[in-house]
Amino acid sequence: MEADRKLWQPKGTLVGKYGDATTVAQFVLNAKGQILGAANVPIAFPPSGGGGGGTAIVPIQSFGLEIGDGVNPIAPGYQGMYVAPFTGRLTGWSIISVDPNLTAGAIVVDVLKIPFDLFPQPSGTSVTGATPPTITSGHKGAGQTTDWVADVVFGDVYIFDVPSVSGFTKVLLQLRGEQLG
Repeated sequence: MEADRKLWQPKGTLVGKYGDATTVAQFVLNAKGQILGAANVPIAFPPSGGGGGGTAIVPIQSFGLEIGDGVNPIAPGYQGMYVAPFTGRLTGWSIISVDPNLTAGAIVVDVLKIPFDLFPQPSGTSVTGATPPTITSGHKGAGQTTDWVADVVFGDVYIFDVPSVSGFTKVLLQLRGEQLG
């Protein structure tokens, strides 16, 4: 790729110039260099129809949670929470095994939400519909949020609960979304 279109900088920042627009893609990395969150990721569109293709700057956001310690089996129940860093809507999810042995297993993660103004109430409302993040057997899973309550408001508190799990000692769950405004 041309040097002026993409320049990797070591602190998790990608700077790019696209046509007349300049954006900065920001990545949140854990100690192992795994991406836990991203914002302002440029997306290229192929030429088709009358649009002619090109690149659009779509404000993509993501956030996630590592579940487990990589040594002990993950126990069912509450796993943690995260405060939404944007207003928009969720579009997809992915979950992968990240323990040192890349263990295979099965896991279901329910994602609940509490509006910031109502926190701390004792429980949230599930947003996952009939398709919670799931690995039925193996190392990874991914899906869309078409039947989820996908609206996100800055400050919403997301709670991660595991109703069932076997085999895993550590997984990374990531939720993706589109930022409004």
